[in-house]
Amino acid sequence: MRKCLKYIFLTLMLVFVSYSCINFYVNNILFDKKVDANVVRLSKSHGFANYSDKVNISLVSNNVDSYVEGIDINSSYDDSNQTQDSNIIDDGNVIGATGYSALNSKKYLRVKPNNNSSEIAVLKSSVPFVILDTRKNDTWWKVKYKNKIGFVENAYCMINLPDYIPSITYRITNATSSIYKSSGAKLSVTGKQLYKTGKIYNERLGKNQFIVPVVYSFAKKILIAQTEALNEGYSLKIFDAYRPVSVSREIKYSLKALYDNNSKVRNNINYASNGSYWGQSWFLAQNLSAHNLAAAVDVTLTRKGETNNIKMPTKMHELSTAAVKYKKAVSGQTTVRNDLYASSMNANAKKLDRFMMEAGLTNLASEWWHFQDNQAYSRIKAYEPNGLDFQPSKILSSKYQIIYQ
Repeated sequence: MRKCLKYIFLTLMLVFVSYSCINFYVNNILFDKKVDANVVRLSKSHGFANYSDKVNISLVSNNVDSYVEGIDINSSYDDSNQTQDSNIIDDGNVIGATGYSALNSKKYLRVKPNNNSSEIAVLKSSVPFVILDTRKNDTWWKVKYKNKIGFVENAYCMINLPDYIPSITYRITNATSSIYKSSGAKLSVTGKQLYKTGKIYNERLGKNQFIVPVVYSFAKKILIAQTEALNEGYSLKIFDAYRPVSVSREIKYSLKALYDNNSKVRNNINYASNGSYWGQSWFLAQNLSAHNLAAAVDVTLTRKGETNNIKMPTKMHELSTAAVKYKKAVSGQTTVRNDLYASSMNANAKKLDRFMMEAGLTNLASEWWHFQDNQAYSRIKAYEPNGLDFQPSKILSSKYQIIYQ
């Protein structure tokens, strides 16, 4: 009996020592938990790249101090473009980005990543959240919203585009001094700040930057276009994205007043140089715009590594037939149509058209700069038929990412 107890005691001691050693290895060697400038570093030299289970990591930043769990790391993760420079955020990284609900008070923060899970809070479009993790093949986000942590279906969410694609140049003129003109004539809104918030400090990027919400599925297509542009030595430059309904209405009435009182403006809105008829509705939506649902961007090109615009048919936001993409008024196209291009469409404008269209976007025949995601537009419009009218003024963006040493 005494001998049996001795064996049991030795066995328990062996189990305890083994557990302690394993615990020490996992916490102090396998996972390097030191946080440097909000970057979580995981040691590849210890075989972490082949570890496919979920891990729990405590992240520290000025905006996020909560416990983040369930980040998946597996051998298929491509770290070829990762860097140990904590000042660089790679394109396509959602972790730490600011998000917003694209449905105002119609979507819920949930306990688990499914629509049958218990509700934690109602999401308001004007209240930002920070993205902590992705689940279910990036169809759900784990987020922190008003100090509550839960899950949201991201098909109905917006992401702050500079957080997600920092390589793009952003110049949201409606947030500083609008540049709308028609036949060179100023509108009553020209030069006015139409959005309440201009550039604000973005911790994630380490600089002042505009707030640019777009529907997340749309953002992923913009990423495809930007990647192709960069591969060919160019970069996108975005002048506008989400536009509140009230701002669209103000611009529309401003253009109408100019149209009614200036015959040159009226003629150049109605007729192109080839005699084709267009009209006001082709240059500003008379009802709901895709901009009002964060599903459209006004964009041009720069040379890679530069910020200056390259030559296009007109200046941005020239609301007249001088800016038309096609030689006649046709519905938006989803593939490149060389046979429809107006004579004013130069090689740069055609290149932009190709980058955006091949990424799955739809263009607008009357504006060389306008592209939209019709799938995102229809999805959000089903719940928000009158559009969104909030003015984003705050971000929670944080600078942390997972990289390998």
